[in-house]
Amino acid sequence: MCAQRKQAVKAPRRAAPVSAPASESKLAKTPAPAPKAPATQKQQEKAPNRFQRMSERIGNLIRDTRSEIKKITWPDRETTRKLTLLVLGVTVVAGLLLGGVDYFLFRLFEAI
Repeated sequence: MCAQRKQAVKAPRRAAPVSAPASESKLAKTPAPAPKAPATQKQQEKAPNRFQRMSERIGNLIRDTRSEIKKITWPDRETTRKLTLLVLGVTVVAGLLLGGVDYFLFRLFEAI
């Protein structure tokens, strides 16, 4: 087994102590949750409406996008030129190969 797989294997469970039932010990230790008070009209008014939330999210998106664009390292002119010529060359070679295969198959089926 690989190292990642060994970490995923779980150890067998051990039996719970017999001193007290699990349900009684949990109930005794955790207090009951307090009921929530109903929201007043002022609290409801303070919550931002849908338009405010959406505009805030759009603003965050624009700020995050600008900060990520600033982190980009753009290639210099020479590198851009070399890579463009490489892409054009590979495109021409692939086009010629596909054209040649098409021509060969066309002549083969025409002969049949």
